[in-house]
Amino acid sequence: MRFARNRKTMKKELQMKKAFFLLAFSCGVFASAMLTQAQQIEKVIAFVDVSLIPMDAERMIPNQTVIIQDGRITVMGNNTEVEIPENADRIEGGGRYLMPGLVDMHVHIFSEDELPLYLANGITTVRNMWGWDLHLNLRQQVLNGTLKGPTIYTSGAIIDGNPPQLRGSAVVATTADAEKVVAEQARAGYDFIKVYDGLKPQAYAAVVLAAKKYRLSVVGHVPSTVGLHGVLVAGQHSIEHLMGYPAAVAVDTTATWSSQLDVTKITEMAEETRRAGVWNTPTLNVLQRGDMSAQESEAFLTRPELRYLPPFYKQFCCGSPYDPEDDLPKEERALRKANRIRLLKALHDAGAKLLVGSDTGNRFVLPGYAIHDEFQLLVEAGLTPYQTILASTRNAAFFLGDLAEFGTIEVGKRADLILVESNPLSEISTIRRPVGVMVRGHWLSSEEIQEILESLANKHNEDG
Repeated sequence: MRFARNRKTMKKELQMKKAFFLLAFSCGVFASAMLTQAQQIEKVIAFVDVSLIPMDAERMIPNQTVIIQDGRITVMGNNTEVEIPENADRIEGGGRYLMPGLVDMHVHIFSEDELPLYLANGITTVRNMWGWDLHLNLRQQVLNGTLKGPTIYTSGAIIDGNPPQLRGSAVVATTADAEKVVAEQARAGYDFIKVYDGLKPQAYAAVVLAAKKYRLSVVGHVPSTVGLHGVLVAGQHSIEHLMGYPAAVAVDTTATWSSQLDVTKITEMAEETRRAGVWNTPTLNVLQRGDMSAQESEAFLTRPELRYLPPFYKQFCCGSPYDPEDDLPKEERALRKANRIRLLKALHDAGAKLLVGSDTGNRFVLPGYAIHDEFQLLVEAGLTPYQTILASTRNAAFFLGDLAEFGTIEVGKRADLILVESNPLSEISTIRRPVGVMVRGHWLSSEEIQEILESLANKHNEDG
Protein backbone atom coordinates (compact mmCIF):
# COMPACT_ATOMS: atom_id res chain seq x y z
CA MET A 1 0.00 0.00 0.00
CA ARG A 2 1.27 3.48 -0.80
CA PHE A 3 -0.20 6.46 0.96
CA ALA A 4 0.01 10.04 -0.19
CA ARG A 5 0.18 13.39 1.58
CA ASN A 6 0.51 15.36 -1.64
CA ARG A 7 1.75 14.64 -5.16
CA LYS A 8 5.37 15.40 -4.35
CA THR A 9 5.29 13.22 -1.26
CA MET A 10 3.42 10.44 -3.06
CA LYS A 11 6.23 10.18 -5.61
CA LYS A 12 8.90 10.25 -2.91
CA GLU A 13 7.13 7.63 -0.78
CA LEU A 14 6.69 5.33 -3.79
CA GLN A 15 10.38 5.66 -4.70
CA MET A 16 11.32 4.80 -1.11
CA LYS A 17 9.06 1.77 -1.13
CA LYS A 18 10.57 0.54 -4.39
CA ALA A 19 14.02 0.78 -2.80
CA PHE A 20 12.77 -0.97 0.34
CA PHE A 21 11.39 -3.92 -1.60
CA LEU A 22 14.59 -4.21 -3.63
CA LEU A 23 16.64 -4.20 -0.43
CA ALA A 24 14.42 -6.89 1.02
CA PHE A 25 14.83 -9.03 -2.10
CA SER A 26 18.60 -8.81 -1.80
CA CYS A 27 18.89 -9.25 1.95
CA GLY A 28 17.26 -12.66 2.29
CA VAL A 29 16.81 -14.07 5.78
CA PHE A 30 18.35 -12.51 8.86
CA ALA A 31 19.58 -14.93 11.51
CA SER A 32 17.74 -14.97 14.82
CA ALA A 33 19.24 -17.51 17.15
CA MET A 34 16.59 -16.99 19.79
CA LEU A 35 13.90 -18.25 17.42
CA THR A 36 15.57 -21.00 15.37
CA GLN A 37 15.74 -24.32 17.14
CA ALA A 38 15.08 -27.98 16.49
CA GLN A 39 11.65 -29.48 16.86
CA GLN A 40 11.06 -30.00 20.57
CA ILE A 41 9.34 -32.95 22.21
CA GLU A 42 5.80 -31.80 22.72
CA LYS A 43 4.76 -31.24 26.32
CA VAL A 44 1.38 -31.46 27.96
CA ILE A 45 0.39 -28.00 29.17
CA ALA A 46 -2.57 -27.13 31.39
CA PHE A 47 -4.07 -23.66 31.68
CA VAL A 48 -5.65 -23.83 35.12
CA ASP A 49 -8.44 -21.52 36.32
CA VAL A 50 -8.83 -19.26 33.31
CA SER A 51 -11.78 -17.20 32.16
CA LEU A 52 -12.39 -18.46 28.64
CA ILE A 53 -13.17 -16.17 25.70
CA PRO A 54 -13.78 -18.88 23.06
CA MET A 55 -14.98 -16.47 20.32
CA ASP A 56 -17.62 -18.92 19.11
CA ALA A 57 -20.11 -16.39 20.47
CA GLU A 58 -19.98 -13.24 22.57
CA ARG A 59 -19.48 -14.92 25.92
CA MET A 60 -17.03 -15.48 28.75
CA ILE A 61 -16.85 -18.80 30.64
CA PRO A 62 -15.21 -18.56 34.10
CA ASN A 63 -13.38 -21.21 36.11
CA GLN A 64 -12.05 -23.21 33.16
CA THR A 65 -9.11 -25.57 32.65
CA VAL A 66 -7.72 -26.16 29.16
CA ILE A 67 -5.32 -29.02 28.33
CA ILE A 68 -2.88 -28.76 25.41
CA GLN A 69 -1.06 -31.76 23.94
CA ASP A 70 0.89 -32.13 20.70
CA GLY A 71 0.04 -28.53 19.82
CA ARG A 72 -3.72 -29.13 20.02
CA ILE A 73 -6.48 -28.34 22.47
CA THR A 74 -7.45 -31.76 23.84
CA VAL A 75 -9.64 -31.05 26.88
CA MET A 76 -11.72 -28.10 28.10
CA GLY A 77 -14.00 -27.85 31.07
CA ASN A 78 -14.74 -26.60 34.55
CA ASN A 79 -11.86 -26.61 37.01
CA THR A 80 -13.67 -29.18 39.15
CA GLU A 81 -14.28 -31.55 36.24
CA VAL A 82 -10.99 -31.65 34.30
CA GLU A 83 -8.33 -34.09 35.43
CA ILE A 84 -4.89 -32.57 34.92
CA PRO A 85 -2.23 -35.09 33.81
CA GLU A 86 0.60 -35.54 36.31
CA ASN A 87 3.22 -34.72 33.67
CA ALA A 88 1.54 -31.48 32.62
CA ASP A 89 3.25 -28.11 32.88
CA ARG A 90 0.74 -25.93 34.73
CA ILE A 91 0.08 -22.33 33.80
CA GLU A 92 -1.88 -20.83 36.67
CA GLY A 93 -4.46 -18.51 35.21
CA GLY A 94 -5.71 -16.99 38.44
CA GLY A 95 -8.92 -16.02 36.66
CA ARG A 96 -7.11 -14.29 33.81
CA TYR A 97 -8.62 -14.38 30.33
CA LEU A 98 -7.68 -16.92 27.65
CA MET A 99 -8.58 -15.97 24.08
CA PRO A 100 -7.64 -17.14 20.56
CA GLY A 101 -4.48 -15.84 18.93
CA LEU A 102 -4.91 -12.93 16.53
CA VAL A 103 -4.61 -12.91 12.75
CA ASP A 104 -3.06 -9.91 10.99
CA MET A 105 -4.56 -10.10 7.52
CA HIS A 106 -2.26 -7.61 5.81
CA VAL A 107 1.48 -7.72 6.47
CA HIS A 108 4.70 -7.43 4.50
CA ILE A 109 7.48 -9.54 6.01
CA PHE A 110 11.08 -8.80 5.02
CA SER A 111 13.10 -10.91 7.45
CA GLU A 112 12.61 -13.55 10.10
CA ASP A 113 13.68 -11.00 12.71
CA GLU A 114 10.20 -9.48 12.41
CA LEU A 115 8.40 -12.69 13.37
CA PRO A 116 8.84 -12.37 17.17
CA LEU A 117 7.27 -8.92 17.02
CA TYR A 118 4.03 -10.53 15.84
CA LEU A 119 4.13 -13.18 18.56
CA ALA A 120 4.91 -10.54 21.21
CA ASN A 121 1.63 -8.85 20.29
CA GLY A 122 -0.51 -11.99 20.29
CA ILE A 123 -0.50 -12.46 16.52
CA THR A 124 -0.19 -16.17 15.76
CA THR A 125 -1.18 -16.09 12.07
CA VAL A 126 -0.42 -13.59 9.30
CA ARG A 127 -1.41 -13.05 5.68
CA ASN A 128 1.68 -11.83 3.80
CA MET A 129 0.67 -9.66 0.86
CA TRP A 130 3.74 -9.82 -1.38
CA GLY A 131 5.73 -13.01 -1.40
CA TRP A 132 8.78 -14.58 -2.95
CA ASP A 133 11.02 -17.57 -2.12
CA LEU A 134 11.86 -16.10 1.30
CA HIS A 135 8.26 -16.41 2.40
CA LEU A 136 7.81 -19.95 1.14
CA ASN A 137 10.91 -20.88 3.13
CA LEU A 138 9.76 -19.06 6.26
CA ARG A 139 6.32 -20.65 5.98
CA GLN A 140 7.85 -24.12 5.83
CA GLN A 141 10.29 -23.50 8.68
CA VAL A 142 7.45 -22.32 10.89
CA LEU A 143 5.34 -25.35 9.99
CA ASN A 144 8.10 -27.89 10.64
CA GLY A 145 9.06 -26.30 13.94
CA THR A 146 12.57 -25.10 13.12
CA LEU A 147 11.46 -21.48 13.36
CA LYS A 148 9.12 -19.92 15.89
CA GLY A 149 6.77 -17.41 14.38
CA PRO A 150 3.19 -16.95 13.29
CA THR A 151 1.66 -19.32 10.75
CA ILE A 152 2.17 -17.67 7.36
CA TYR A 153 -0.21 -17.50 4.41
CA THR A 154 1.37 -15.70 1.47
CA SER A 155 0.71 -14.46 -2.02
CA GLY A 156 3.38 -14.47 -4.68
CA ALA A 157 4.53 -11.33 -6.44
CA ILE A 158 1.77 -8.75 -6.78
CA ILE A 159 0.19 -8.77 -10.23
CA ASP A 160 0.10 -5.38 -11.94
CA GLY A 161 -0.29 -3.91 -15.39
CA ASN A 162 2.39 -2.57 -17.70
CA PRO A 163 4.28 -0.58 -16.55
CA PRO A 164 4.06 -1.81 -12.94
CA GLN A 165 4.16 0.62 -10.05
CA LEU A 166 6.68 -1.46 -8.09
CA ARG A 167 9.69 -3.30 -9.45
CA GLY A 168 9.48 -7.02 -8.84
CA SER A 169 5.78 -7.16 -9.69
CA ALA A 170 4.45 -9.79 -12.07
CA VAL A 171 3.29 -7.93 -15.18
CA VAL A 172 0.06 -9.06 -16.85
CA ALA A 173 -1.13 -7.30 -19.99
CA THR A 174 -2.82 -10.16 -21.86
CA THR A 175 -4.87 -13.28 -21.22
CA ALA A 176 -1.79 -15.38 -21.96
CA ASP A 177 0.21 -13.41 -19.39
CA ALA A 178 -2.49 -14.04 -16.79
CA GLU A 179 -2.55 -17.79 -17.36
CA LYS A 180 1.25 -18.00 -17.22
CA VAL A 181 1.70 -15.90 -14.07
CA VAL A 182 -1.14 -17.49 -12.10
CA ALA A 183 -0.03 -21.00 -13.11
CA GLU A 184 3.53 -20.27 -11.99
CA GLN A 185 2.39 -18.94 -8.62
CA ALA A 186 0.05 -21.90 -8.12
CA ARG A 187 2.82 -24.40 -8.90
CA ALA A 188 5.21 -22.60 -6.57
CA GLY A 189 2.76 -23.12 -3.72
CA TYR A 190 1.53 -19.61 -2.97
CA ASP A 191 -1.76 -19.43 -1.11
CA PHE A 192 -3.59 -16.71 -3.06
CA ILE A 193 -3.26 -14.11 -5.82
CA LYS A 194 -2.81 -10.39 -5.15
CA VAL A 195 -3.81 -7.82 -7.78
CA TYR A 196 -2.66 -4.21 -8.00
CA ASP A 197 -3.72 -0.81 -9.29
CA GLY A 198 -2.59 -0.86 -12.92
CA LEU A 199 -4.30 -3.98 -14.28
CA LYS A 200 -6.53 -3.25 -17.29
CA PRO A 201 -10.06 -4.72 -17.32
CA GLN A 202 -9.30 -7.53 -19.78
CA ALA A 203 -6.13 -8.53 -17.94
CA TYR A 204 -7.89 -8.33 -14.57
CA ALA A 205 -10.72 -10.57 -15.77
CA ALA A 206 -8.17 -13.06 -17.10
CA VAL A 207 -6.36 -13.14 -13.75
CA VAL A 208 -9.63 -13.81 -11.90
CA LEU A 209 -10.53 -16.58 -14.34
CA ALA A 210 -7.10 -18.21 -14.09
CA ALA A 211 -7.19 -18.01 -10.30
CA LYS A 212 -10.53 -19.84 -10.27
CA LYS A 213 -9.00 -22.55 -12.46
CA TYR A 214 -6.26 -23.10 -9.89
CA ARG A 215 -8.62 -22.63 -6.92
CA LEU A 216 -6.80 -19.58 -5.61
CA SER A 217 -8.58 -16.59 -4.11
CA VAL A 218 -7.96 -13.12 -5.52
CA VAL A 219 -7.30 -10.28 -3.09
CA GLY A 220 -5.73 -6.85 -3.16
CA HIS A 221 -6.24 -3.43 -4.65
CA VAL A 222 -8.99 -2.14 -6.92
CA PRO A 223 -7.46 -1.48 -10.36
CA SER A 224 -8.37 2.06 -11.33
CA THR A 225 -9.79 1.14 -14.75
CA VAL A 226 -11.81 -1.75 -13.32
CA GLY A 227 -13.37 0.22 -10.48
CA LEU A 228 -15.14 -0.89 -7.34
CA HIS A 229 -18.29 -2.12 -9.09
CA GLY A 230 -16.20 -4.21 -11.49
CA VAL A 231 -14.27 -5.80 -8.64
CA LEU A 232 -17.46 -6.61 -6.72
CA VAL A 233 -19.06 -8.19 -9.79
CA ALA A 234 -15.91 -10.22 -10.46
CA GLY A 235 -16.04 -11.65 -6.96
CA GLN A 236 -12.62 -10.54 -5.74
CA HIS A 237 -12.37 -12.11 -2.30
CA SER A 238 -11.00 -9.14 -0.35
CA ILE A 239 -10.37 -5.45 -0.97
CA GLU A 240 -7.50 -3.77 0.86
CA HIS A 241 -7.37 -0.22 2.25
CA LEU A 242 -11.01 0.52 1.27
CA MET A 243 -9.64 1.18 -2.21
CA GLY A 244 -12.12 2.09 -4.90
CA TYR A 245 -14.70 3.41 -2.46
CA PRO A 246 -13.78 7.14 -2.57
CA ALA A 247 -14.22 7.18 -6.35
CA ALA A 248 -17.49 5.27 -6.10
CA VAL A 249 -19.12 7.42 -3.42
CA ALA A 250 -17.71 10.93 -3.95
CA VAL A 251 -20.15 13.74 -4.67
CA ASP A 252 -18.13 14.79 -7.72
CA THR A 253 -15.56 13.09 -9.95
CA THR A 254 -12.71 13.32 -7.44
CA ALA A 255 -11.46 10.12 -5.85
CA THR A 256 -9.66 10.94 -2.62
CA TRP A 257 -10.43 10.77 1.08
CA SER A 258 -10.53 14.58 1.02
CA SER A 259 -13.61 14.50 -1.23
CA GLN A 260 -17.14 15.21 -0.10
CA LEU A 261 -18.93 11.86 0.04
CA ASP A 262 -22.51 11.17 -1.04
CA VAL A 263 -24.41 9.54 1.85
CA THR A 264 -26.80 7.76 -0.52
CA LYS A 265 -23.93 6.36 -2.58
CA ILE A 266 -22.19 5.17 0.59
CA THR A 267 -25.27 3.20 1.61
CA GLU A 268 -25.71 1.76 -1.89
CA MET A 269 -22.08 0.64 -2.18
CA ALA A 270 -22.10 -0.85 1.30
CA GLU A 271 -25.18 -2.90 0.37
CA GLU A 272 -23.62 -3.92 -2.95
CA THR A 273 -20.50 -5.04 -1.10
CA ARG A 274 -22.56 -7.16 1.28
CA ARG A 275 -24.53 -8.75 -1.56
CA ALA A 276 -21.32 -9.55 -3.43
CA GLY A 277 -19.88 -11.29 -0.36
CA VAL A 278 -16.60 -9.40 -0.76
CA TRP A 279 -14.54 -8.81 2.38
CA ASN A 280 -12.71 -5.59 3.29
CA THR A 281 -9.44 -5.18 5.16
CA PRO A 282 -9.65 -1.45 5.95
CA THR A 283 -6.07 -0.87 7.26
CA LEU A 284 -7.25 2.38 8.84
CA ASN A 285 -4.04 2.80 10.79
CA VAL A 286 -1.73 2.99 7.78
CA LEU A 287 -4.05 5.59 6.23
CA GLN A 288 -3.93 7.58 9.46
CA ARG A 289 -0.14 7.35 9.54
CA GLY A 290 0.00 8.80 6.05
CA ASP A 291 -2.00 11.79 7.22
CA MET A 292 0.08 12.50 10.33
CA SER A 293 1.56 15.94 10.77
CA ALA A 294 5.32 16.35 10.85
CA GLN A 295 5.06 17.03 14.58
CA GLU A 296 3.14 13.79 15.13
CA SER A 297 5.65 11.84 13.09
CA GLU A 298 8.46 13.34 15.17
CA ALA A 299 6.74 12.10 18.33
CA PHE A 300 6.34 8.63 16.80
CA LEU A 301 10.13 8.34 16.54
CA THR A 302 10.34 8.15 20.34
CA ARG A 303 8.39 4.86 20.54
CA PRO A 304 10.50 2.31 22.45
CA GLU A 305 9.51 -0.56 20.13
CA LEU A 306 11.64 0.92 17.35
CA ARG A 307 14.76 -0.63 18.83
CA TYR A 308 13.43 -4.10 18.03
CA LEU A 309 13.31 -3.40 14.28
CA PRO A 310 16.05 -4.58 11.91
CA PRO A 311 18.24 -1.58 10.95
CA PHE A 312 17.15 -1.49 7.29
CA TYR A 313 13.48 -1.69 8.31
CA LYS A 314 13.87 1.00 10.95
CA GLN A 315 15.58 3.30 8.45
CA PHE A 316 12.76 2.94 5.93
CA CYS A 317 9.92 2.99 8.45
CA CYS A 318 11.10 5.61 10.86
CA GLY A 319 14.41 7.01 9.68
CA SER A 320 13.13 10.59 9.64
CA PRO A 321 9.94 12.55 10.34
CA TYR A 322 7.67 13.97 7.68
CA ASP A 323 8.48 17.31 6.09
CA PRO A 324 6.32 20.09 7.63
CA GLU A 325 5.82 21.53 4.14
CA ASP A 326 3.82 18.42 3.28
CA ASP A 327 1.40 18.76 6.21
CA LEU A 328 -2.25 18.70 5.27
CA PRO A 329 -4.46 21.37 6.85
CA LYS A 330 -5.88 20.20 10.17
CA GLU A 331 -9.44 20.44 8.84
CA GLU A 332 -8.59 18.27 5.83
CA ARG A 333 -6.98 15.62 8.01
CA ALA A 334 -10.10 15.54 10.17
CA LEU A 335 -12.32 15.20 7.07
CA ARG A 336 -10.25 12.33 5.70
CA LYS A 337 -10.46 10.42 8.96
CA ALA A 338 -14.19 11.10 9.29
CA ASN A 339 -14.80 9.89 5.72
CA ARG A 340 -13.01 6.61 6.35
CA ILE A 341 -14.86 6.01 9.58
CA ARG A 342 -18.19 6.90 7.95
CA LEU A 343 -17.59 4.44 5.14
CA LEU A 344 -16.39 1.67 7.45
CA LYS A 345 -19.41 2.14 9.70
CA ALA A 346 -21.71 1.91 6.67
CA LEU A 347 -20.06 -1.35 5.59
CA HIS A 348 -20.35 -2.75 9.08
CA ASP A 349 -23.97 -1.64 9.50
CA ALA A 350 -24.85 -3.21 6.14
CA GLY A 351 -23.40 -6.54 7.25
CA ALA A 352 -20.44 -6.46 4.85
CA LYS A 353 -17.60 -8.67 6.04
CA LEU A 354 -14.51 -7.16 7.66
CA LEU A 355 -10.98 -8.35 8.40
CA VAL A 356 -8.19 -6.72 10.39
CA GLY A 357 -4.84 -5.89 8.81
CA SER A 358 -2.04 -3.49 9.68
CA ASP A 359 -0.13 -3.16 6.36
CA THR A 360 3.33 -3.40 7.87
CA GLY A 361 6.02 -2.40 5.43
CA ASN A 362 4.84 1.19 5.30
CA ARG A 363 6.23 4.20 7.10
CA PHE A 364 5.35 4.47 10.79
CA VAL A 365 3.67 1.05 10.84
CA LEU A 366 5.39 -1.35 13.24
CA PRO A 367 5.16 -5.13 12.79
CA GLY A 368 2.96 -6.64 15.48
CA TYR A 369 2.32 -3.45 17.41
CA ALA A 370 0.26 -1.80 14.68
CA ILE A 371 -2.65 -4.22 15.02
CA HIS A 372 -3.55 -2.68 18.36
CA ASP A 373 -3.67 0.78 16.79
CA GLU A 374 -5.98 -0.74 14.16
CA PHE A 375 -8.22 -2.17 16.89
CA GLN A 376 -8.52 1.27 18.46
CA LEU A 377 -9.62 2.84 15.18
CA LEU A 378 -12.14 0.07 14.47
CA VAL A 379 -13.74 0.57 17.88
CA GLU A 380 -13.76 4.31 17.25
CA ALA A 381 -15.63 3.59 14.00
CA GLY A 382 -18.40 1.87 15.93
CA LEU A 383 -17.41 -1.79 16.18
CA THR A 384 -17.62 -3.31 19.63
CA PRO A 385 -14.51 -4.97 21.09
CA TYR A 386 -16.14 -8.35 20.40
CA GLN A 387 -16.82 -7.48 16.75
CA THR A 388 -13.27 -6.20 16.35
CA ILE A 389 -11.69 -9.31 17.88
CA LEU A 390 -14.06 -11.50 15.84
CA ALA A 391 -12.70 -9.96 12.63
CA SER A 392 -9.17 -10.85 13.74
CA THR A 393 -9.89 -14.41 14.95
CA ARG A 394 -12.85 -16.52 13.84
CA ASN A 395 -13.72 -14.51 10.74
CA ALA A 396 -10.10 -14.43 9.59
CA ALA A 397 -9.81 -18.20 9.97
CA PHE A 398 -13.07 -18.64 8.05
CA PHE A 399 -11.82 -16.39 5.24
CA LEU A 400 -8.59 -18.38 5.01
CA GLY A 401 -10.56 -21.62 4.79
CA ASP A 402 -9.11 -23.00 8.01
CA LEU A 403 -11.76 -22.40 10.67
CA ALA A 404 -11.49 -26.10 11.55
CA GLU A 405 -7.86 -25.42 12.50
CA PHE A 406 -7.90 -22.16 14.46
CA GLY A 407 -9.81 -18.96 15.17
CA THR A 408 -11.80 -20.16 18.18
CA ILE A 409 -10.96 -22.10 21.34
CA GLU A 410 -12.40 -25.57 20.79
CA VAL A 411 -11.23 -29.14 21.35
CA GLY A 412 -9.18 -30.37 18.40
CA LYS A 413 -8.06 -26.95 17.21
CA ARG A 414 -4.51 -25.69 17.02
CA ALA A 415 -3.35 -24.19 20.29
CA ASP A 416 -2.89 -20.55 19.24
CA LEU A 417 -3.82 -18.64 22.38
CA ILE A 418 -3.30 -15.40 24.31
CA LEU A 419 -3.54 -15.01 28.09
CA VAL A 420 -4.44 -11.46 29.18
CA GLU A 421 -5.11 -9.71 32.48
CA SER A 422 -8.51 -8.13 31.79
CA ASN A 423 -11.62 -9.07 29.85
CA PRO A 424 -10.85 -8.06 26.23
CA LEU A 425 -14.58 -7.90 25.46
CA SER A 426 -14.78 -4.81 27.64
CA GLU A 427 -11.16 -3.60 27.53
CA ILE A 428 -9.64 -4.44 24.17
CA SER A 429 -6.41 -2.59 24.97
CA THR A 430 -5.49 -5.36 27.42
CA ILE A 431 -4.33 -7.42 24.43
CA ARG A 432 -1.43 -4.98 23.99
CA ARG A 433 0.14 -6.45 27.15
CA PRO A 434 -0.25 -10.24 27.04
CA VAL A 435 0.66 -12.33 30.07
CA GLY A 436 1.84 -14.86 27.53
CA VAL A 437 1.25 -16.20 24.04
CA MET A 438 0.93 -19.80 22.85
CA VAL A 439 1.69 -20.54 19.21
CA ARG A 440 1.01 -24.07 17.95
CA GLY A 441 1.27 -25.37 21.50
CA HIS A 442 4.53 -23.62 22.40
CA TRP A 443 4.14 -21.29 25.38
CA LEU A 444 5.98 -17.98 25.58
CA SER A 445 5.55 -16.10 28.84
CA SER A 446 5.80 -12.33 28.85
CA GLU A 447 9.25 -12.71 30.42
CA GLU A 448 10.41 -15.01 27.63
CA ILE A 449 8.98 -12.68 25.02
CA GLN A 450 10.85 -9.75 26.54
CA GLU A 451 14.09 -11.75 26.55
CA ILE A 452 13.67 -12.45 22.84
CA LEU A 453 12.94 -8.79 22.12
CA GLU A 454 15.97 -7.63 24.11
CA SER A 455 18.12 -10.12 22.22
CA LEU A 456 16.86 -8.63 18.95
CA ALA A 457 17.52 -5.09 20.20
CA ASN A 458 21.10 -6.03 21.13
CA LYS A 459 21.64 -7.73 17.78
CA HIS A 460 20.30 -4.77 15.83
CA ASN A 461 22.39 -2.37 17.91
CA GLU A 462 25.48 -4.33 16.90
CA ASP A 463 24.38 -4.53 13.25
CA GLY A 464 23.33 -0.90 13.02
